[in-house]
Amino acid sequence: MIKCAVFDLDGTLLDTLGDLSAAVNFSLRSLGRREHSEEEVRGMIGDGVRKLIERALPPEDIALTDEALALFKQYYESHICVHTRPYPGIKELLAALRSEGIKTAVLTNKHERAARLLTDEFFPSLFDAVRGGREGVRLKPFPDALCALLSELDVPCKRAVMIGDSAGDILTAKAAGAHGAGAAWGYRSPAELKEAGAEFIAENAGELKEYLLGSGKIFS
Repeated sequence: MIKCAVFDLDGTLLDTLGDLSAAVNFSLRSLGRREHSEEEVRGMIGDGVRKLIERALPPEDIALTDEALALFKQYYESHICVHTRPYPGIKELLAALRSEGIKTAVLTNKHERAARLLTDEFFPSLFDAVRGGREGVRLKPFPDALCALLSELDVPCKRAVMIGDSAGDILTAKAAGAHGAGAAWGYRSPAELKEAGAEFIAENAGELKEYLLGSGKIFS
């Protein structure tokens, strides 16, 4: 059986698009730059907040990244839970995993302070560890952070599964020697997850629960 389920955050556990879009547009508006629709921001999410800001800025304004990033963080941490909500069935899934003695963790490219604020708000006592973007630690799809996290939890990589909505999550799992499962309800397409090599793609939390605890049996 699986010993640890490691989840991405944005687009996997939580629908954060509304609040991320508001923060991106606050920073752009403050700098007198064009704002983006939620659908445009959706395609920018996934590789950390700096990359999000770089994608949101016009190419000719890339020198404004640090200023825009500071504005984003200032706004986002003060408005982090306005629109954000867990996806249906996620809390029940986490509770079911933990009731089976399976460790649960979060590994996200989102900066770690914001990740902890969100997990404390929506999932108190449901994770053994929460790790986000930190200085000196390479982001997904590099496997460093996942390997370090599993080592801290005393879980062999081959007994862990990384669950996420993007190719980066699946590639991280593969690079670490862990299993990779896709969340089709997130910000990327099932086609992207399949192309990245996801071993399973769940349409909802119920399907993921069945896969991890029921008929999937990929962890023998």
